[in-house]
Amino acid sequence: MLPMLSFPRQRKSILRFLIVLCTGLPPSLTAAEPDSLRWYAGDTHIHTAIHAVSSIGERVDEGLAGGLDWLAITRHKRSGAFWKADEVDSALVKHVPRIAPILGMEWDEPPQLGDEDVVILGANPQAPIPDDSLQAIIDWANAEGGVFIFAHPSPFVFQNIHRWHGYTAFEGYSGPAWNAACEPGGAWDGLLSAGSRLFIVGGSDNHDQKALGQRVKTYVLARSNRPQDILDAIRAGRAYVSQRGLIRLDFRVNNRVMGETVSLSQPDVVVTLSVQAKVPLTRIQLIGNGRALWSATPNTPSFETQLHLLLLSDIRYIRPIVETKDTKTMGNPVFLARSGEPVRAAAVPDTANTLYHWHRLVDVGKSLVGTERAALTRLLAHPNPTARLYAGYALIERHDPQLMSILTSLAADSIPRVRAYATRMLAGRAGAEDLPFLRQLMRDQVPEVRLWAVRALERSGAPETKTILIDMLDDPDGWVHFAAMEGLLDLAKQDSTVLDDLTARVRAGQLSAAEVFRWAGAVSRNTIISLLRERSTQGTISQKDLYLALEQLGASPAAAYQFISKRTSVPPVLDGLVTDPAWRNTASALTLVQDDMADTRPSETRALVSYDDRAVYVAVVCSTAGIVPLDGRDVEYVTLAFDTNDNGSIDYSFEIDRDGRVFGWKDGVEDWPKPLSAKIAERKGRWSVEVAIPYTTLERGSPAVNEVWGFNIGHGVRGRNTRLTSWAPTLGQPSNARRYGKLVFGK
Repeated sequence: MLPMLSFPRQRKSILRFLIVLCTGLPPSLTAAEPDSLRWYAGDTHIHTAIHAVSSIGERVDEGLAGGLDWLAITRHKRSGAFWKADEVDSALVKHVPRIAPILGMEWDEPPQLGDEDVVILGANPQAPIPDDSLQAIIDWANAEGGVFIFAHPSPFVFQNIHRWHGYTAFEGYSGPAWNAACEPGGAWDGLLSAGSRLFIVGGSDNHDQKALGQRVKTYVLARSNRPQDILDAIRAGRAYVSQRGLIRLDFRVNNRVMGETVSLSQPDVVVTLSVQAKVPLTRIQLIGNGRALWSATPNTPSFETQLHLLLLSDIRYIRPIVETKDTKTMGNPVFLARSGEPVRAAAVPDTANTLYHWHRLVDVGKSLVGTERAALTRLLAHPNPTARLYAGYALIERHDPQLMSILTSLAADSIPRVRAYATRMLAGRAGAEDLPFLRQLMRDQVPEVRLWAVRALERSGAPETKTILIDMLDDPDGWVHFAAMEGLLDLAKQDSTVLDDLTARVRAGQLSAAEVFRWAGAVSRNTIISLLRERSTQGTISQKDLYLALEQLGASPAAAYQFISKRTSVPPVLDGLVTDPAWRNTASALTLVQDDMADTRPSETRALVSYDDRAVYVAVVCSTAGIVPLDGRDVEYVTLAFDTNDNGSIDYSFEIDRDGRVFGWKDGVEDWPKPLSAKIAERKGRWSVEVAIPYTTLERGSPAVNEVWGFNIGHGVRGRNTRLTSWAPTLGQPSNARRYGKLVFGK
């Protein structure tokens, strides 16, 4: 319910305000004329700052070099939603119309989506952000002029998408690959056939490459490349996704472009298709209801046609797929509505949603004066925290002269989400005189409040900023630590003493200060690494602390764990005894240590690794010393884990227990019942296992000489006793392939 507002009855403007607020009538929507539009290439998902290798300004330059007309800057929400929005605005003013950066964010694991992520583009960065449900987030994005996109979605999203409405699109191409949902007859076709209005976009999700426009381009048909026109085009579905940007596409049905609807009075349509590519086109398909309605194999770089399609009565849409030998391009559908069916329209504001009315309050509040403004400020004390939030939002939007006093009051609110919003709005507005209050906020029990207090401090100009940011590196919340670290890196660009002070803190034992040097240049980074190793040698920091500090610096300590496996000409006979002559040709045995590094002395468990053209062979002789006592509920096991691409991502893992049972997983989650051979043998006080893992089980061919895989071996107990020993310690993260050692395939 909206709060009751008391206004002077004689003011007609207030009457108009109440009428607008209560009716919430949406504006009329008109379709853009295709001939007044042109295609603009962009990317919906790009990272900056220390999430990535480039700053906002550098990303814009990289986009220009990569042939982009627009690009979305999508900072992770957990590091501060829309932080540095002013830099995006400045870059837009500087570069448009050559290229237009668009403000966005990636929301990691929002409510109800498990470990899925979403991208939101174009929402007002001043608005309060709900976090109680995914539907509330979608409604907020729409109410604030944004676009809601499911980022790199798994099957979970498509299986549960019926629970929500008002979304715009999903990333059909994300990072390096197409989503399986885009294939003909896949999940996307299932949703479109059932009447869903879900569009496709493409985002590179680029963190670690300085080049843009090389993985994917999303082409949108828009009036200009200004953010609002690009967002309108994405929202309307006037877009197609081109892998590596190799294909240009124009697709129309009865002269309606992608995302629009054709009203059918007869069962046939006229399809116009124009394709230009940099390499020969191998196949073109028109898909309707998940099946191919028409296809061609041009084998030329360009193709144009106009054809008549006679449609079955159940066909709800037509969408194009264009392929070359190595790439694909996919377009959004043109929808089909038969006589008597409602014509599909773009989403309009949901006036039944309470959030819509709060947003109208903000719109109208901008023009209130005198006693009308006083009525608005009275909402700051309303018992409903949402009323307090949106009253603050309205006063921010009207640039109220008492804004700092208002935000300070809201930042002391009893409700955490009100405090967090007010502190977010203080960032960029607070000055050095506000330092005592910011210090108080940096002690708040809510991490988000502390994070935004750190952000506010960074822009405050307070002389104590450097010292306080270094202190905040010790915050128990990782994202508050992250904010302090990013603030110090920005400060170091103007103050050369920042790195000197950080070095002194590391020398004094504040290891949280070491990670800043990961982004401070190679010379400074190597100096800190040497300092850490020196202190470890002196015994002033533990092996575990050294391990974690080096990992934070990007100097993976797991690289020290390297094993060169020798090729065997005769595979070992598997009987579990580890006595076959083939094992004698292997290199020295691998030793295991406690995985938590509480004790770095080698255990008595040993392992051998060999290989041939057919399989990898592993033998493990397990000692129960150090993991006893055992009881009937405890079962010992050996784990073998492979990162066959050596990219820090687990590919295949297997568990063989002392009872001879074998379990397998792919990508750390999917059951993987592919065959492998394992034999167990019991000995006095120990047991051993021999395993042959065919390359077919690992979905690859025989490795080349000197090829490197990420690899690890573990020995533990399932049940009451859970202590684990590993070759390369993972510190309790056995699926973290970045902590695996290196298996080198020797001669």
